[in-house]
Amino acid sequence: MPSSPLKQLLNYDLLRGLQRSRVNQLNSSYIEVSLTVQGLRELRTSLEKLPEKQMYRVPRMRGGKREVFRKTSEILEHIDRRISYSEYAQSIVFAVALAEGFIKDTLILVLTAYPKKILISAKGNEGNPSIAFKDIIEVADVERLIVHQAVLRLNEVTYASPEQYAIYFESVTGFSLGDHLPKYIEIKATRDLLVHNDGIINPVYLEKAGELARGKLDDRININTAYFEETVRTLKHINSAIYRGMLDKYGESKPFADAVTRHAV
Repeated sequence: MPSSPLKQLLNYDLLRGLQRSRVNQLNSSYIEVSLTVQGLRELRTSLEKLPEKQMYRVPRMRGGKREVFRKTSEILEHIDRRISYSEYAQSIVFAVALAEGFIKDTLILVLTAYPKKILISAKGNEGNPSIAFKDIIEVADVERLIVHQAVLRLNEVTYASPEQYAIYFESVTGFSLGDHLPKYIEIKATRDLLVHNDGIINPVYLEKAGELARGKLDDRININTAYFEETVRTLKHINSAIYRGMLDKYGESKPFADAVTRHAV
C-alpha cells in the first residue's frame, strides 16, 4: 500500500511528533482527573461509614503534629465539591495553559524561521519594532537577537484581545485556528473566570464569550464532566488545525526545519 504523500514532506516527522506530544499531554490531563475523581468517589464511600466526629493529626508550625476534630459531613461536602467542580476546574486551567503553549511554540518557530515576520504587529499589519542599542550589545549573535525580538513581539501580542490574537496568528503563520476558534475563546474566558474571579461570571467573560456565554452576570460558571470533555475535544481540534496548517504551509520548509532543530519545543 503506497504511503501518504504527506509522509514524504521534509518536516512531516517533526510536525507529527509535535502534534502527538501535544495530544498525549491533553490525554494525560484527562486520564489524571478521571482517576482522581474515581478515587475521591471511593474515598467518599469509605468516609460515609465513619462516625460524625473524627480526629485527625495535622502539622504544627513549631514542628510535630496536633490533634483536630472535623465533622465527617463537612469533609464529605468538601469532597463532593471536588468531584463535581474543583478537579475539573483545575484541569481546565492546566489544559488551556497547554493549548496556549502550543500556539506560542508555533509562533516562535515561525518567527525565528522567517525573521521578517517579526515586523507584523499585534494588529496583523507590518510595524517597525525598534531594537535598543543595549539589546544589540548584550546579545552576542544575530540568532539570539532574532529570538529575543520574537519573544518581545509575542509578549506584546499577549495583551491583545482573543480575536486580535487570532488575527495575529493567521497573519504570521498564513492559516487560521479553524472553526473551533469561537469555542476556544469561550473556554479561555472560562479559565480567566476560574483564575481571577472565583468562577463568577463578569462583564469581561460575557464580552469575550459572546453568543457562547454559559450563564448570566454574577452566576457561577458551570463546570462539570461534560464541559471538561468538551474542553479537551476543542483543544484537540485547535491542535489539529495547527498541525494541518503547518504541514500545508511549512511541510517543505528548510528554514522551519532549522528553527525546530535550534529551538526544540
